Amino acid sequence: GPWTELIGRDPLDPAVQEGLLALPYALEHLGAYEQARQRYEQAIARLEAARAQLQAAHRQVDDGQLLAALARRDGDAGNGWSRLLVSQRDDGEAVAWRVLAASPDVGAALDDYRDVLMIEIEAQPLWQVTTEAMLAPRITALRAQLQALLGTAANRLRAALHTELERLDTQTGRYLAEAHFALARHYDHAVAEATP
Repeated sequence: GPWTELIGRDPLDPAVQEGLLALPYALEHLGAYEQARQRYEQAIARLEAARAQLQAAHRQVDDGQLLAALARRDGDAGNGWSRLLVSQRDDGEAVAWRVLAASPDVGAALDDYRDVLMIEIEAQPLWQVTTEAMLAPRITALRAQLQALLGTAANRLRAALHTELERLDTQTGRYLAEAHFALARHYDHAVAEATP
């Protein structure tokens, strides 16, 4: 049904996280206690996996992997500088970017970074022009300016990514705490039912 379809989606989406808890809650109120317990345990496992995914993403932002992946994809000439990166559903990397780029701050920082990155990629042939002695100092200065711009854009993007990852982690942590509480309440109810 629609609930099972919903909770099968991205576990970082608040609607999915809510669905992970709403389904066992409904099952519990219908008297399907065993199914409810299983669903609460599944919710906890999915939410813990989502938090692990967020921690891994933090590390990938810090060690440069996330931006390197973006540069690799955008630097691919066959890619046609596709801005569809964040909407390709069949791509594991794109899923992470799609979730993160939903934040307006990340989206704006991502656009700025990609604009400077594109200029840097397009300027690559210019760096090869070393035969003209008069041009060499100007090209070196231009390259340094571009590198500084790219560094600033990358720092802004990293900061926006960390802020959004922390927001997602806080949200996921709340749902995880709620799931643990609901499961504990479920066990208390089951013990009370079994006690004569």
